[in-house]
This record gives sequence, C-alpha cells and structure tokens, in this order.
Amino acid sequence: MKKEKSLSFFLIIKRLFILVIKSCPLYFIIYALIDMCQGVSYGINTHLLQVFFDQLVKTIHNQVPYKNVIILAVLLGVLLIFIQLLNGLANFMYENLIKKLKGSLTFRVNEKAADLNPILYEETNELDKINKAHNGMENSVEILFSFISIFTFHIPYFIYMEIYLFKLQPLLSLAFIFMFVPMTCLQYFKSKIFFNLEDKSAPVRREYEYYEKCMSDKEYLKETRLLGIEDYFSDLTKKALDKLNQLIMEAERRSAKIEFVGQSVTLFGYLLIMVILVYSVMNRQIGIGAWGAVFASIGLVFGIIQDIIQRNIGFMSRNLGLVRNFINFLDMPVEQKREEAVDMKKGIVCKNVSFKYPDAEEYALKNINLNITDGEIIALVGENGSGKTTLTKLLLGLFEPTKGDVIVGGKNTKEVSRNSFRAKSSAVFQNFSKYKLTLRENVGISDFENMDSDSDTRSALAKVEVDFSKKVLPNDLDTVLSSEFEGVDLSGGQWQKVAIARGIYKEHDFIVLDEPTSAIDPVQETELYQNFKKISEGKTALLVTHRLGSAKMADKIIVLDKHQIVESGTHEELMKKKGKYQEMFMKQAQWYKTSD
Repeated sequence: MKKEKSLSFFLIIKRLFILVIKSCPLYFIIYALIDMCQGVSYGINTHLLQVFFDQLVKTIHNQVPYKNVIILAVLLGVLLIFIQLLNGLANFMYENLIKKLKGSLTFRVNEKAADLNPILYEETNELDKINKAHNGMENSVEILFSFISIFTFHIPYFIYMEIYLFKLQPLLSLAFIFMFVPMTCLQYFKSKIFFNLEDKSAPVRREYEYYEKCMSDKEYLKETRLLGIEDYFSDLTKKALDKLNQLIMEAERRSAKIEFVGQSVTLFGYLLIMVILVYSVMNRQIGIGAWGAVFASIGLVFGIIQDIIQRNIGFMSRNLGLVRNFINFLDMPVEQKREEAVDMKKGIVCKNVSFKYPDAEEYALKNINLNITDGEIIALVGENGSGKTTLTKLLLGLFEPTKGDVIVGGKNTKEVSRNSFRAKSSAVFQNFSKYKLTLRENVGISDFENMDSDSDTRSALAKVEVDFSKKVLPNDLDTVLSSEFEGVDLSGGQWQKVAIARGIYKEHDFIVLDEPTSAIDPVQETELYQNFKKISEGKTALLVTHRLGSAKMADKIIVLDKHQIVESGTHEELMKKKGKYQEMFMKQAQWYKTSD
C-alpha cells in the first residue's frame, strides 16, 4: 500500500488559506480586520488604565482636577463598549464564514469522491481515507481560523503588551514570554499523539457507526426487530465503542501529561510576573498607575494565553491529523483520461479479460472473450458469485480489467474517461438507490438537466406500469417517496419499477439491468420484460437474471460459471447442448411442477 505523504503544519495552513480566499475573500478580509482591531483595543485598554490610575492618584493628592478622571473613565467605558461591539461583530462574521466555508469544502470533498476510480470503494483502506477526510473537513475550518486568530488577534495584542511591558520593566516582558512559549512548543508533541490516534481509530469508528446503524436505521430496523437480534448488535456496538474509547483514553492520558507540564510552566510565569510587579513597585521602578494597570490586566493576559494555548494551539494539535487526512484526500490522484465520443453501433468487445479486486487473491473473472453487437439483447446468467455484476461494471466502464481489454463503442476503457461511456449508457443495479425525494425527482435524476419534462417522466413510468392512482400517489409526480418527509412508502416491487423507470428515462444506447425484478412477481416480470424488449428495440441491452425463464427473450444468453464464460447461445441452442444452462434451467423448472 502506498504510504501517504506527511504534510507539514504550515503547508496544511497554506492549503486551507487558499481554499478560504477562493471561497469568500471579502468576508475573510473584513473578519481579519475586525479581529486585529479587537486585539489592539485590548492593549490600548491596559495603557489607558495606567493613565487612569495615575490621574486618580494625582486627583486624590489634589494635583489634577476631577474632570480628568471623569473624562478618562468615560473613555474607558467607550473603549469597553467598542471592544464588546467588535467581539459581537467578529462572532457574527465567524459564524457566517464557517457556514460558507463548510458548504464549499463539502462540495470539494463530494466532487473529489465522484472523480475517484470506483474500484477504490472496494478497498477498506480507501474507505477509511474517505471517512477520515469527512472528519477532517469538519475540523479544517476551525483549525484555520484558530491559526488566523493567532495572527489577527493574539499577536497584535502580545506585540502591544510586550512593547508596553518592556518600557515599564524589561523583566516583565521576559516573564510574559515565559508564560506561553514553552506551552506552545509542547503542543507539537500533542499533535503527534492525536495524529496517530486518528489513523488507529478511523476503521474502528467506521465499524461502530455501522453496528449502530443496524440497530436504528430504517433500512435494517424491521429485520433486526423481527429476528430479535438487537442484543447481538448492541454487544457488537459496545465492543467497538469500548475499543474506540480505549484508543481515545490512551491518547488523552499521554496528552494530559504534556498538558500538566505546560500548565505548570505557565502558572510559574504568572507567579513570576506578580513577584516582579511587587518588587518593581517597592523599589519605585514603576508607578502605582502602571502597577494597577498591569495588575488589573494580568487576569486578562493569563486568560488570553490560556485561550491561545488550549483553544487555538491545543485545538490545532488535537485535530491536525484529521485535517492532514482531508488535504491528503483532496490530493489523491485522479485518472487523466481523454473524453471522446463513443459510437455504440460499433458494439462491445472483451478481449482476454481477467479482473481481480484490490487485495483479493482470486480473480473475479478469468479470460473473458465476448462480442456484443449493436442492438443485441444479451442475458447474463450464472450462480451467485460467478462474476455477473463484476462483468457488467467492466462493460459500463466503471472498472478497468486487470488483464486484457474492454472495447466499448470502439474505445478502450483503459484510455477513455468514464464520462464518455456514461453519456451513452444507463443501468439499474440490484442494490438501487431509494431517494427520499419526489417521484418526479426519483425518475428524472438520471438526466437531471431535463428533469422538468412531465410527459417524459410519465412515459417512463407507464412503460413499467406504475400505478398513478391517488391512493398510491396522493400528490401525483410530486409525491415524496418517504413517510419520513410526509410522503408515502413504496413496496419493494414498486421501488424496483421506479428504479427501472429511472434507468430508461436517461437517453442511452446501452443499458444494463442487473437483477432489476427480484421483488416483482413472475407474471409482472414477464410483462415488464416484454415491454422492455419493445422499449430497447434498436438499442443494446444486458440483462442479469436468476430467473432463466426471463432469459429466453434474449437474442443471446451468456452463461458464467466459476468466473468464466462456459456457454453462449440462444435458449434453444443451450438446451440442446445439455450443459450448465440446461442443468440450471431444469432445476428451476422443477419448482413449477406439481407433485401427485
């Protein structure tokens, strides 16, 4: 397995910064300026406090009039109000930026996932990468703004305070640095701990989320309750959660040790400043006003240092590994293939094709040679695990053969982009999607740019004999196909008809139906296939089916056994051969014979 590149912290920040600037530059600039003003304002507040205390002491000794103190008090009040307004405005801008950027990054992740080779979704390691990328995306915006806040708020404030303290007493500025520099450095070691945690926890987390879904998701709920296996999945969930928590607790334990050392150093720096303050006043190195200003601000300074260490640097160190996974996912290579027009009149040819799934030892298909001519209807039959679905994905250009070549419409699937083949093909797989959308959307989504044509939608549904009655579809085409969203729930057979309608709605020259009628009764299936044969006239079609009676309508039947093509021909020809097809057909025929 190829090792992922380890991106440095600053390279990650640079990449995220570019994403932000491209997404909403004006919003970001305004936010940064507000944050900077806020940081400087806190520093000015400390300086103004010194002047206020100095004037107060002089007023007590009748050296200056009371109005000076009143004016300064008003200025301090106005400054505090200004700081609060800036804080509220910064929070408002931050929340809006977060929403905009998360939307933009979600789009980038989904766009990237769509561009990846579909075979990657067959690999556990690649699924973990996608899972980690989504988690990293959630934290990437917060990490970036934690880093930006250091430069727009904390550094301007610290620079102002460093200059101010250095002018008062150089030792104060050194103690100020001592408060946060060691803790900042220790965060690097914390980041290593949590980066390793993410690598270890991703597969366990995915396992835990799956078991949890088996207990609560609507897709599994009925069967889980019917079989009474809630306790079984509850036990699996608990074990996965315990394993996940154990990994997290170990990381937290190691992190806490580092945190203790850092907090001890910071506290020592805090005490050191207090000692220097008292010493400086007693030796008349600083005035009462300066002492009061620094003393009044020391809590704020300590709070801001805690904020930058725990919330900013701490958050970054804990989640840097997640964001690194997100960036690595965006950097995953995408196949660069040319797009060319595919002429399906040239048919489909497989030349010595063999295919093996990633990390698998056995081939899913071996030495497949096949020639499908334009307009031909092919039935693909075979026992479970013989490689039928895998072959359909090769013919659609979704997968590339491990050995040999698949030529679709005169173009090699290894050389031409999947989009080129997708433009001319359609498919309905046995594990089709049940979108919780309207009926119109469920059908038209296969050609969403032309989804608004009610006549085309009705035509596709009519071809598969969907019931349009008010009882079944109270809002006609606008009926939502999910009771979860105040719509209706369809039966398995009804859903299969909708899925087939979706497949034929899309303009195509080649269509694959992979076990599309398993939930439809044999009578309806026969009628559906007869209609489909009429619909597919002049187009190439591939039917994958277990019901061999339905295969009789095909121009040619391909028989797969043990990952190889063992027979091909019409129903009559294959029955005469008395081979694998005849054996399977006769076994199925026995189910329909009645005994005396």
